[in-house]
Amino acid sequence: MCGRFTLRLPASFASLPWLSTEALQAVSPRFNIGPGQKILFWGKPSHPDQPAPAQNNLWGWPSPKIEGSGSLLINARLESLTEKPTFRPALENRILIPTDGYYEWERAGGTPKPFFHHLPNDEIFFLAGLEKDGKALALTTAAIPPANQIHHRMPVLLNPEEARKWLFQTTLSPQTSPPPWLSKPSLASRLHLRPAHPRVNNIRHDTPDCLAPPPPEYRQQSLF
Repeated sequence: MCGRFTLRLPASFASLPWLSTEALQAVSPRFNIGPGQKILFWGKPSHPDQPAPAQNNLWGWPSPKIEGSGSLLINARLESLTEKPTFRPALENRILIPTDGYYEWERAGGTPKPFFHHLPNDEIFFLAGLEKDGKALALTTAAIPPANQIHHRMPVLLNPEEARKWLFQTTLSPQTSPPPWLSKPSLASRLHLRPAHPRVNNIRHDTPDCLAPPPPEYRQQSLF
């Protein structure tokens, strides 16, 4: 769930004063970011008066179950986050992954078909995540309409106010459950879904045409 996303408007995040923005100068627009690639993310500063520091590092933790296999953990379920030994050491390493949309695949009826999930007017938002050894993963929760038309899970989406709260004010521990507001993303009901071009299936394609409408014969097979 949430295996690809976009960062088409990286400069838009420079408007948030509580983020360190120097790293944005080296970030190019991205249209198909995938696991194992370097992504931009912000972590908790060492002092609350400092801006959140940025990293440009890998998306995906090495899988503890298949050591040495090259398999990656790219997501973690919010509901069981504080219960899993894999994630407990990183509960205080909260991060924000900037984005302006993500892809999910409709798998009913044959060939999986990609749909792009985004906000009106291409508003920017964040994915809540954790960092370990410089590597990032995103948190997921149960999907609500309209995202649940495509998949039963969705990323934890944060607007700038919620993102700041997640980074600076949230506390996670093995003895507590994640705050309830995280499992009901306020942005989720505002998502727009539209079919994307099947070229997004290939991670080597990272161009605007990933967001082009799919070919007519491909589109006709969709439920939408």
